[in-house]
Amino acid sequence: MVGVALGGALAQELAGGSYLSATPALLLLSSPAKADALLDSRLGLMADLAEAGQVDEAKRLLDDLVLPEGQKAVRSDQPVSEGNVSVAIQGLRLTVGFRLLAGLDISERLLHYKGRVLSVYGEKSQLVGAQHVPPVFTENQCSVCVPNGGMRPLADDLPRVLEHIDRFLNVAAGTDR
Repeated sequence: MVGVALGGALAQELAGGSYLSATPALLLLSSPAKADALLDSRLGLMADLAEAGQVDEAKRLLDDLVLPEGQKAVRSDQPVSEGNVSVAIQGLRLTVGFRLLAGLDISERLLHYKGRVLSVYGEKSQLVGAQHVPPVFTENQCSVCVPNGGMRPLADDLPRVLEHIDRFLNVAAGTDR
């Protein structure tokens, strides 16, 4: 099972419980297991903006925060199209999604998980960093930090991330390359 960000938190919750405990492996990309005051503050600010109807501002802030610390998003004058989805619905989605992670602490959810876990996160992530990813409890679980990476490790260093994923999948399949 693969989970990214909020989806990765959900994957941890499900795999660590009875629902999907038989899942043989988890690949987590920038997936938090524990929120701290800084993460709560940043997510809360974006949720507040979206809830106040400032959806474009919330999205701009998110665009900045998913980049490695010190980088800023390149902006275009064109608004990002969400198809036929109203601004109110977009705001609701952002508000609910960001607030779901407030105070999150599922850091021990994978304590008894028997499957393999690979958690990948960016060294310079402004949202999910080393202090947020699931702890390593067994030899079947590992975390990989992408140097200078942000919330999008695949975009930040695709070859490195693919190498770790390939190794993870080959070990899970019982092959050794």
